[in-house]
Amino acid sequence: MGVGLMAKPRAKGAAKRTTGKPAASSRKPVAVTLKGDPAWKEWLEGLAEHCRLDVSKAIDRALIQMAKAEGYEKEAPPR
Repeated sequence: MGVGLMAKPRAKGAAKRTTGKPAASSRKPVAVTLKGDPAWKEWLEGLAEHCRLDVSKAIDRALIQMAKAEGYEKEAPPR
């Protein structure tokens, strides 16, 4: 049996590797989570693809149109 190798400990003050993700403080909070059956999810993804948008942008656009149709006058802020 051989001896296992272990990673060398980081030097004190050495920077950690990053994963490329933005810092948690700079991320926007989740505004909505939707649950639906697989057929509805597939439909939604198909609609978004048809409009050349991602799902969240398609939902954002739909909500803005709905607000206008319902007479809600307050303008949607930037996401």
